[in-house]
Amino acid sequence: MTAGDQAGSTTIRRLACTYALPRDLDDPTGLRFRLEEVVGERLAEAVGAALGPADAADRGTVWVIRSLRADALVSATTDDLDVLARQWGGQLGDAILTVLRRGPGGNVVRFASRAEYVAAFVSALEARRANSWVFEPLAGLRLLAPATALRVGAESADVPVAEVVAELAAARGLESVLAVSSPGQLEALWAACLGEAAARPPAAELVERVVAASARGIDPAASASTAAARSLRLFGAVAPQVGRGSDVVAAVDAIVDGSALTAPLPRARVPKPAEQPNMADGDVLEEAAEEAGGAEARTVRGSAEVDNTVFAAAGAPALLVLPALEAVGLGALDGTSEHEAAAVRARVLELLLGCPADEAILLASGAGAERDAVLGDPDAIAEALLRTLDADGRVDGRRLRCQEVAYPDGDRRLALVRDAVTGAWLAGALVHGSADPPWTRLVDGVARALDRRPEAVGEDPDAAEKLRPPASDVAWLAPADDAEVALALVARAAMHHFARRLLGFERASMPYVVERFLPPGGIVTLTPGTVLAELPEPPLQVVLVMAGLDTVGYRVPWLDREIVVTHGTT
Repeated sequence: MTAGDQAGSTTIRRLACTYALPRDLDDPTGLRFRLEEVVGERLAEAVGAALGPADAADRGTVWVIRSLRADALVSATTDDLDVLARQWGGQLGDAILTVLRRGPGGNVVRFASRAEYVAAFVSALEARRANSWVFEPLAGLRLLAPATALRVGAESADVPVAEVVAELAAARGLESVLAVSSPGQLEALWAACLGEAAARPPAAELVERVVAASARGIDPAASASTAAARSLRLFGAVAPQVGRGSDVVAAVDAIVDGSALTAPLPRARVPKPAEQPNMADGDVLEEAAEEAGGAEARTVRGSAEVDNTVFAAAGAPALLVLPALEAVGLGALDGTSEHEAAAVRARVLELLLGCPADEAILLASGAGAERDAVLGDPDAIAEALLRTLDADGRVDGRRLRCQEVAYPDGDRRLALVRDAVTGAWLAGALVHGSADPPWTRLVDGVARALDRRPEAVGEDPDAAEKLRPPASDVAWLAPADDAEVALALVARAAMHHFARRLLGFERASMPYVVERFLPPGGIVTLTPGTVLAELPEPPLQVVLVMAGLDTVGYRVPWLDREIVVTHGTT
């Protein structure tokens, strides 16, 4: 349950409690509230303290228990939450220790280290077996490519990437991961290993040992591949004989230059640490080989060129809703450039989150640093949304309901055409003063996009009872003109798509969903090939966990990196 010198940690994925109370208890409601407060704020720490003996006796291991039923007896009268936590946590800890002392079995799995656990997950992911309960703590990485999951998993487990690569090689799983990975994924993986090695120059003796070990460890047929693949393969082959440290990574990087790894390698003169000049990131030091015969010069990179950027942004939750943007047709817009499509995505995210465009929103939209791009034709945007919703069966189209919703300021109204069956917003226009809403134009636009005429249009009392009033969403979006109305329709459709996964919240209003699930703030980390967003825990975090949205990994077509979103204290 620890890694190296780290303190042990315990994670309870799901806790279900059944309370049996004394018959003569005067205040059962108060006791329930006290117990719930203990669960939310104190129980995890108390259980961790009770598991201290296991951490001392089996240091560095990872145990995964599928399920555990335990009874605990606590005081029903004390108001001291710390006492309740110690009583409850101590008994839960004892129950867990009892299971661990029995050793691995059908309900319990043990891994010798966190690196071994992550390596086992990566191997299972490559073999399409990662859906097992054994890897439930890493469930959010199941959508990533194996090589990317290795990097992100090592980072989340706080273990060196090179250590996981070595474990994967020891389990004979490295070759299969290399086979299913793209060159870019392998470049990023080896760059992460090099980043851990920093500017450490390998000793000449270590280079010689790696060269000697490589002659016995590399398959000639596998040597014709990218430099990153050769480096990973060589490191995995020599690690059992030479070692797994960052100095070995540096030695492998000093050797691999594209020649066949099984060929005799000339002895390279690598300067010892005292001789090594100061080298900034990306500097190159070239040393000619000592051997005669015209051996080519070798390159020793000071460190990997890693694009690591970390920033805090109010708009970081945008990275959790990008799949919803793709689902409503914003992956690409017909007749618009990628520059214009990125501007549309940025403005939709602003409306959806109620947050001005910042670095996170511009990153998520693919707009880069561009803040004032042209948004394009609003009618085309609205039609593209309708065609997408119709293709996915999220629009019925037989009955349309026309509604006018007043703005909070009272000076404007939003004329909305809604699908009376699904409640989807299909078209809209701003109405000023006493002007009449352009119902004919709006309904004709819907019919043209859906390629069919509705059977009924107007107020439908039966349908009105089933549709949530739109006033709160209109007040949240508050489009300023007809161009923003089109973007508001897309933002509302994307939010509805996101809310459908939230187990009963699909009819919730936009401000409610944002407040409970997408509060502003977060830390965004950019690494080669990955965007990692750590968001603050929202008020209804438990619903995100149940919906599988607590930790997720995915890709969208307008970004060239995997996106991983987690939740924690920021």
